[in-house]
Amino acid sequence: MKSLEELQTALGCRFADPGLLRLALTHPSVAHEQAARLQHNQRLEFLGDSVVELILTHELYRRLPALGEGGLTKARARLVNRRSLAERARRLGLGGYLALSRGE
Repeated sequence: MKSLEELQTALGCRFADPGLLRLALTHPSVAHEQAARLQHNQRLEFLGDSVVELILTHELYRRLPALGEGGLTKARARLVNRRSLAERARRLGLGGYLALSRGE
């Protein structure tokens, strides 16, 4: 796994609590593999999904005043989907920072 310092540099931000960054990068498979009550990223993922949706919704609403609810919903869906997020993750090299089990 690459250094969290490198990732923070690539993201252009510093985490006040690097432990949260480490947790965000810990896949649930690690907890299953170690048969321990190890924390993993699913709770943070739930929270993060909501935060990203709120921020994007606000920006789209502000920047696209002529669009109605349907158009805004479609615009948001184009920005936040598996393909677009995977592409952003690849560009950051995020895979090298993830804590995964051997099976993953």
